Amino acid sequence: MKLAPELAAEVDGAGVSALYLAVMSGSVDAVRAIASHGDASAAGPSSQNALHAAVLQSSEMVDLLLQWRPALTSNLDTNKSSPLHFAASDGDCSIIEALLAHSPPSTAYLQDSDGISALHTAARMGHVAAVRQLLELYPSCADIRDNQGRSFVHVAAMKGRPSVVSYVIKNRMLEHLLNMQDKEGNTPLHLAVAAGEHKVISKLLACKKVHTHMMNNAGRTPSDLIEDSTGFYSMVITLFIS
Repeated sequence: MKLAPELAAEVDGAGVSALYLAVMSGSVDAVRAIASHGDASAAGPSSQNALHAAVLQSSEMVDLLLQWRPALTSNLDTNKSSPLHFAASDGDCSIIEALLAHSPPSTAYLQDSDGISALHTAARMGHVAAVRQLLELYPSCADIRDNQGRSFVHVAAMKGRPSVVSYVIKNRMLEHLLNMQDKEGNTPLHLAVAAGEHKVISKLLACKKVHTHMMNNAGRTPSDLIEDSTGFYSMVITLFIS
């Protein structure tokens, strides 16, 4: 970099910068050396940037890049995922906090090409601490729905994340999400039953706020979805719902 600083601005044939490769190599020193040049490129594959990669590496790299070019927080890849989406997937609350501190408020509400927000992503992976963090900082994120009309609670129920579902059940501000219906009329309980996520089903059934007889657009209740199942646990659930 001392001999040829102009190299920091170049990308290879795939459009990938040296800075992105330095992040992927795990070398904080290399990232620091390249990012010392203001005109360095941060480009990565699929329209990602070095910050997308750094959130999966270390908080030290993230801090370096945020100090160098905070605008990277708003850059989206080809799937419209932001660095915050990547951080939510990994669940590191310190990195999520750093990103949000250097981002405009709108960053927390960004949705990818499937309508998935950072909150959806954290819920899908079962990172309840990250879910709590995002909701405490941006409470209205709770009402973001993906392209299928699903909230983060739908996603948590479908993916079998009982800790996230428990958090929602205990939070009065989130009660309305427990019986929210997606575009097909499915509630979180419908999706948990369809996916066979027994731990989530048990928690939802134990909550008096959950309506067990709601019908989806096909006119089916959660118990209808398991009527063809012969498993013992499924029969118990059917009796419980009935």
